[in-house]
Amino acid sequence: MSGYRLGKQSAVVLQRFKKGLTMKFDFCIGNPPYQELVANNSGSISQANPVYHYFVQQAISITTGSVCMITPSLWMTSGTGLDEFRNFMLTKNHISFMCDFENASDVFPNISLAGGVSYFIYDDRVTAATKYTYIDSINAETSVRDMAKHGTSFFIRDPKADKILEKIGAYEPNFESFMGVVSTYSPFANGKVGNYKQLFKSSPDKNSIKIYRFSRNKEDGKYAYINRNEIISHADWIDKHKIMVSKAGEISARFNGLPFYAGPGTACNETYLVVGPFKDKKTCENVLSYMNTNLYKYLISQIKKSQNAARNVYKFVPMQDFSTSWSDKDLYKKYKLTEEEIAYIESKTN
Repeated sequence: MSGYRLGKQSAVVLQRFKKGLTMKFDFCIGNPPYQELVANNSGSISQANPVYHYFVQQAISITTGSVCMITPSLWMTSGTGLDEFRNFMLTKNHISFMCDFENASDVFPNISLAGGVSYFIYDDRVTAATKYTYIDSINAETSVRDMAKHGTSFFIRDPKADKILEKIGAYEPNFESFMGVVSTYSPFANGKVGNYKQLFKSSPDKNSIKIYRFSRNKEDGKYAYINRNEIISHADWIDKHKIMVSKAGEISARFNGLPFYAGPGTACNETYLVVGPFKDKKTCENVLSYMNTNLYKYLISQIKKSQNAARNVYKFVPMQDFSTSWSDKDLYKKYKLTEEEIAYIESKTN
């Protein structure tokens, strides 16, 4: 089955199996391999790439009836190299049934798999909304879902979150996304050095600025110093008021690391994303009050299902008026959330 390693080679596997014959199956059922471990030049494992989608696509291509597969659920919101697969699965309207487990350990005990697992029935003969069951550790909820309701970039797996987003949309149709004030990956990268490590200084000099970074060595501290002339990308942000938030966290974490204020004279390496910049420190404090609410964290968790917390996890977080601070009480009132919805949000974020 070596052909699956590259998507463009996956057909080789099928051709070898068919031996040139025209062949179709009535049904296809399986639990395909989930990932392939990739080694770096030194021979150590550097990353794990998904491969299950190749098997799903091949199964669909050789089946005239139903395809039933169990796979990681991560493809519905993110995953390396899964954009085209996600677009295909969400837009075809051929998934007649799906059962989605928030926690993979409910299906495979003693297994840690970020994002959960799901099994589905895909049938070319069916073109309709999906009968969808979502199971967390306590509850199971079944509903009929339009898989492409929010576009083809993401599927909101939690039906309760979908209803909450409907309320936000009712208050603010086509609301402006918080994603608009979040930077892309490595906001200050100079094009040559992604993390600036070799340019760090342990103490400041006349032309240095503070650069926030992550180091496994606690003695290194949270930041170092760097010559400001080394910063080429977004150099105009250096002396502005801004917030920094980690791009990655623990694999099990559904929320981002603790955001913090970074005043003038600062930058960061690829560990962080920048939120802002904003006109003054007070505005940043108001933004931080919002970023620390349960509703904000809950909305992020609808896309952040793995260690990665890129800019797109903020897509369903609505912008607010940051001339004032925000609390959960303010947000719950604004969007007219019920006591049941509030309790659910807080059960998922505390």
